[in-house]
Amino acid sequence: MIRSVVALSIGVVLCFGACSGGDAGNTIADIMERTEDPKQREEALRELGKSGDPAAQPVLLKWFDEPGRWQPSAAYALGELGDKGVSPQLVAGIDYAVGTGSDKRTRWRNRKNLNIARAMALLGADDEATVEALVRLLKVPDLSTREGVLRALGILGNHLATEAIVGVAKKSSHPFIRKVAIMALGDLGDPSAVGTLIQGLFIELPGTSFYYEARQSLIQIGEPAVEPLLKAFRRQDPAVEAIRLPSGMAIAEAAVEGKTAFVLGALKAPAAVVPIASTLERLLRQLSSQSSDSAVFASLPGAIVEMSFALGMLGDERGASSLLKVAKSDDANMRGAATEALVTLGARGAAAKLLPLCNSGSAGAKRAAIKAVGLLGGDAEAVAITALKDADSVALTNAKQQLVAAKACGDDLSCWTAKLGDKIAPVRERAAYELGWRSAGSVGNDAASRTGTVASLVKAAEDDNASVRVAAIASLDLLSKQSDTHLATLAASAEKWSAKIEYKAANAAIDRLLARLAYKG
Repeated sequence: MIRSVVALSIGVVLCFGACSGGDAGNTIADIMERTEDPKQREEALRELGKSGDPAAQPVLLKWFDEPGRWQPSAAYALGELGDKGVSPQLVAGIDYAVGTGSDKRTRWRNRKNLNIARAMALLGADDEATVEALVRLLKVPDLSTREGVLRALGILGNHLATEAIVGVAKKSSHPFIRKVAIMALGDLGDPSAVGTLIQGLFIELPGTSFYYEARQSLIQIGEPAVEPLLKAFRRQDPAVEAIRLPSGMAIAEAAVEGKTAFVLGALKAPAAVVPIASTLERLLRQLSSQSSDSAVFASLPGAIVEMSFALGMLGDERGASSLLKVAKSDDANMRGAATEALVTLGARGAAAKLLPLCNSGSAGAKRAAIKAVGLLGGDAEAVAITALKDADSVALTNAKQQLVAAKACGDDLSCWTAKLGDKIAPVRERAAYELGWRSAGSVGNDAASRTGTVASLVKAAEDDNASVRVAAIASLDLLSKQSDTHLATLAASAEKWSAKIEYKAANAAIDRLLARLAYKG
C-alpha cells in the first residue's frame, strides 16, 4: 500500500510539472484528445492515470468499456485516480470466460482482469461485492491473473476471502501460486488461517518448500499465532504430526521444534523462552549421543540453529545459559548462531566465557567466538584477546577495534552515536548494537534520547556494510515502540534494497521487524 501511495504521488508531481499548461500537447485536455488516436491511446491512458486529475475519469471509463487492447491500461489508470466509486464498473468489466492462449486478444483480456484486480487494491475497494468478484476470478486458468488477484485480496484485507485463499494455499498444484496464496494470508491477517500457515512451515511439494513464506505470514498475523505455535512446538498438533513429505517420510527429527521456535522468537512470545531453552538443551544432549552417520545427527544441528536464533530474538537473558552451551560446539554453524544470539541479547557477561572458545573448534567456530567477544567485551577482554594465537587475523583486528571503541565510549550514548559515522565498519557495528542495548536499558532512558537514537539507527539500517545493517535492525527491534514512527521509511528502505543479495540477512530481519510493527492486535 505504501508503494501505491508513492507511485500515485510521483504521478501527481509529474503532472504538475508537465500538465499545467506550459508545454503544448501535455495538458490534461491534450492527453485526453490523444486517446482518440489508436496509436497513442494506451500511452495516453497511462499518462492520465499518473496525472491524478479527476477530470480524466470519464475518458478512462469510456475506453475501459470499449473492448480492445487498451482496456488493461484504462483499468489500472482508474485505480491510480483513487475514486472507489468506479468499483462497480470495474467489477462489471471482469471477463470470467477468458481462457489461456498466446493470441493477442486472449492476452489483453487476461491482462485486463489482472489490472482490474490491481486497481481494486489501489482503490482499497474492500466491499463485499468487490471481494466476492475477485474470489470468483481466482478460478480463471491464467496464472498471472490468479497471482495478481491473490495479492490484491491480501492487500484489501477483507476476511471474506480467507476461505478461498486457504484453499489455494493448501491445494494448488502450482508451487508459485501456492506461495503467493500463503503470502496473501499474511497480508490478510485473519487468525483463522494460522493452522494452515503452521502446516505450511512443513508441507512440501517436490523440490519446493513453503517455510519462509509461511513463517513471514505467521509473524504478520502476530499474537493470535502464539498459542497454536506453542502447541505445535510441544508436538501436540495432530495436523502437523500427520504431515508426510513428498518422499513419504515424516517431518525430520526436531524440525517441528526448530521451525516453530523461530517464529515464536520473531513474535517475541515470553511464554516461549523456557520451553525453547529446555528443548534446546535436550537436543544438544541428544546430538552428543548420536553417531555422525545417523539421520538424526543430520537434522538436529539445523533445529538447534533455528532455536538459538529464536532465543536471541526473544530478548530474554534467561536464554543465555542455554546459548552458551550451544556456543561450546565445534560446529561453525551452531556456534555462530549461538554467539550471534548472545550478541542480539546484549549478554555482556558471556564475553569472558567465550574467550576460551576463540582458540577451539573449526576456523569458522573460532571466528564466531572472536566476533562475539569484540561485540560484547570490555577492558578485561581487550587485554585477553591480544594473547590469542593462531587466530583469524581479520576477525582479531575487527574485535580489537571494537574493544578500543568500547573503552573510549563506555556509557556515553553521544559517543556511540558519533561512532555510527566511524570509517571502520566493525566499530559502526558495535555502535549500532550499543545504542540499542543502552537505550532499551537503564542508560539514556529518556524519551528524547530514544527518539534521537532511533533516527540514527534508521539511517544506519542502510549502511554499506551488511553487518552494520543487521546490528541497526536488531537495535530497532529492541526499540520497536519508537521505531513504529519510522514505519514508512523502513518499508521504503526494504523495498529499495530487496534485490541486493549481499543484504539478504538484513533484508529478512527488516521484513520481520516491519511485520511486527504493522501488527496492531
